[in-house]
Amino acid sequence: MSTEIILSFLAVVAGGYLIGSFPTAVIVGRIVKGVDVREHGSGNAGATNVVRVLGFWWGLFVALLDIGKGALPVFVAQWAVGSGVIFSRWDSPVMLVVGGLAAGIGALVGHALPVFAGFRGGKGVATGAGMVLALWPLIFVFCLSGFLLGLFLTGFVSVGSLTAAIVLPTMQGVLLTPFGPEARAEDQVSLILGILVGALVIFLHRKNIHRLIHHYEKRFDKIWILRPLYSGKTDRNGETNNAPDIITKAPLHDDISFPQGWKKDGDL
Repeated sequence: MSTEIILSFLAVVAGGYLIGSFPTAVIVGRIVKGVDVREHGSGNAGATNVVRVLGFWWGLFVALLDIGKGALPVFVAQWAVGSGVIFSRWDSPVMLVVGGLAAGIGALVGHALPVFAGFRGGKGVATGAGMVLALWPLIFVFCLSGFLLGLFLTGFVSVGSLTAAIVLPTMQGVLLTPFGPEARAEDQVSLILGILVGALVIFLHRKNIHRLIHHYEKRFDKIWILRPLYSGKTDRNGETNNAPDIITKAPLHDDISFPQGWKKDGDL
């Protein structure tokens, strides 16, 4: 592998990392309420924790910014490849995918380990979603559908995120052409890196998985559509059961404002 392609690749990853390192949740928290969101709620610098600390609409605002952090470096990298700024001797569909994915993965890592915020960031779901949206809009729709399905069926944001992480490589295998005699190199690269991205998201949610197993994860009760199935039933002792209560380890602000019907101890 030549020095040019190595330096180009490193430049793309570094550029994506710097964009992803922009600590949107931390900055919004300091501007809006003068707090570091990492010191409240779950301690995570992501949109869901911003919902807990600042309210739903600020959380949505941060989520959109984080999606932009994932999409922007992909667009810039693909423009640079297409215009010959980088990978000038390897102008091909494969390099368009490699350049975009390298920038997007860099942004995802930057969001999780931001150099501008003491390497304490978020889990990268929204940033990863921006990367997928920029590279494969149709696959993004399936990932979003998986996220919403997991969220509404269980009430857990983490389950939605883990579902999307699994849907990504699955739909790449279905909608792209990585297998068979007509397999395309760019689709094979996409699938391999999609598996790595999904694995990274799952790894970043390892604590959530632990809490889910031990029934300690925070649930967004009001959007949990299966809650009525758990409410009002009687057990073998004749006692009435309600939906499982949510145990929260970290204190939440009492003055958080949520849209009507949303609960402040849940996740976005």
